Amino acid sequence: MTRRAILGLRWHDAEVALRVCAAAAPASTFEPLIGRTLEFRVVTPQPTHCLGRSGSGLYDCANRPTSVNRKCTPCSVADAAHASLLHHSHRRDGEPPQDGAVADHLAQPNVLYVAAFRDGSLKIGTSNAERAITRLAEQGAWMAVLVAEAVNGYLVRIVEDAVTKVVGLPQSVSMVRKLQGFERPLDDALLRVRLNEATRRIHQLIEGTDGVSAIEQPWRFDHSDRWERVVRYPADLAVGAHELTILAVCGRVVLARIPGDDGAADSFVADLGRLYGHELEWGRFGTPTLTVQGALF
Repeated sequence: MTRRAILGLRWHDAEVALRVCAAAAPASTFEPLIGRTLEFRVVTPQPTHCLGRSGSGLYDCANRPTSVNRKCTPCSVADAAHASLLHHSHRRDGEPPQDGAVADHLAQPNVLYVAAFRDGSLKIGTSNAERAITRLAEQGAWMAVLVAEAVNGYLVRIVEDAVTKVVGLPQSVSMVRKLQGFERPLDDALLRVRLNEATRRIHQLIEGTDGVSAIEQPWRFDHSDRWERVVRYPADLAVGAHELTILAVCGRVVLARIPGDDGAADSFVADLGRLYGHELEWGRFGTPTLTVQGALF
């Protein structure tokens, strides 16, 4: 049997690939995910493969993870330092970041967006203008509006902080809330009303701000009609054996069915991130006995 680990997903616009590595080699490769049947057994109760550094390009790491974010200490420190430079650069009294890649990123035009998730949560966020749609797909947004363009990454983060303080929009949404939203979704029309109101308030806030222009570009998750009538996968992906045919992916949440169970009325949603870093033995081992309980309203 082949042993490999899943290290994450790679999104490009609406296309997603599975990032995997062999147990004996840290170099990762990318494979198609949607339409594929994943058959595996979890070998290690704890993650044994570091996910590497994601802050400044893909980095494969041969170390064992030592922290809760499934990375080794050097990779955790490097990512934390990169995130600090990127997200707190506008608070450094005009001092440019020492990291050339971060400085180049912040010098480019950036956009401000409001992302909405199926439970009704909204968040404010920023992205390089060329990467905004991919960023929304990575985060698992259900719909969104690009609300402003800024001449650089410093200015857009000042505005982002102002929106959080004045409008009250957070800058993150938990995976727990994202998963709950698929089981108990807010009606799309109501979600759109919330987005429109947030857009209106942000446009009022940024009016007259030099270097920032109001825009209104709506975005919606592709293939969203597939995600109706779903239930939570009633087993822990990080324990035991599983067989899942992947129908669609939203962020790192997968929509799946059990092979050969085509007559089932429901599809399952699960957080694929539960598997990240675990060593998996790939092959047909069957599935656990599943007891499905519908969402409580």
